[in-house]
Amino acid sequence: MLSVTNLHKSFGTNEVLRGVDFSVNDGEVIAVIGSSGSGKTTMLRCMAFLEKSNAGTFTFDDFQKDITTLTRKEIREIRMKMGFVFQGFNLFLNKTAIENVMEGLTVARKMPKDKAMVIAAEMLDKVAQYRKEPTLTGKAITDQECRKIQLDILEAVSRIC
Repeated sequence: MLSVTNLHKSFGTNEVLRGVDFSVNDGEVIAVIGSSGSGKTTMLRCMAFLEKSNAGTFTFDDFQKDITTLTRKEIREIRMKMGFVFQGFNLFLNKTAIENVMEGLTVARKMPKDKAMVIAAEMLDKVAQYRKEPTLTGKAITDQECRKIQLDILEAVSRIC
C-alpha cells in the first residue's frame, strides 16, 4: 500500500500542494484528475521524489517516514518497487521498443541482457508491439503505441520486485 498524508509543496510563495492526503492499495489503479495547474503533476513528481516536498508523511508497505527526511538510499529502494507513466510518454527515440523495455532491467536492475530480452519480449507480445524487425521508437510510432510500451516497462520491472 502507498499512502501520503499532509503533503505540502511550494515554489517560492506559491503553495501548490496544501495538505494532500491519499492512499492506493495493492493492485489498485487510480487516476488523478483536476484542472490545469491544480498540482496533479507536482504531486506525482513529489511521489516519485523528482521534486522535494516541504512536508508530509510517506508510507509504502511497512515503511513509514517523514517525506522530507528520506535518504537517497531509502528513495532508491522505494523507487525500485514503484513506477509511474507520465503524460509525456518519454521513450528513448534512438532505441527500439524492446530496447526501451529492457533499459530499466539492464541498467537499474543490473539484469543480464539475455534475461531482460525474454521478459521484454513477453511484455511486448501482450500488446503485439514486438516486431521481427523492430523499428526505432522515434520512427513511425503513435502515442498509443508509446503508452503501451511504457506500460510494458512498468509490468516488466514489477515482475522482478
